Amino acid sequence: MDDEFDWRSLGECRNHDPELFFSGSHPHGDAAAKLVCQSCPVRTECLTYAVVTAQRYGVWGGVGADERALLRRRYVAAIRSGADFERALEAAV
Repeated sequence: MDDEFDWRSLGECRNHDPELFFSGSHPHGDAAAKLVCQSCPVRTECLTYAVVTAQRYGVWGGVGADERALLRRRYVAAIRSGADFERALEAAV
């Protein structure tokens, strides 16, 4: 497995049905997925991955798609203003 993706094998989500993390397919929507994410040891890595790679669907790192879109806009704005990767992430979250 590529080092970049090692965090995925540690995610709490691995112990749950993947459909839980996509609100259109679960009766409790994002709330149930966000509850799982609260105790996840790689929540930050997951959210970072989702923001940087512009994941448009599902719950990643305890954050739903609409919330993440705002974080993504902040991240992109910071990059465009000349911020390095770390500073851009700080600006987003």
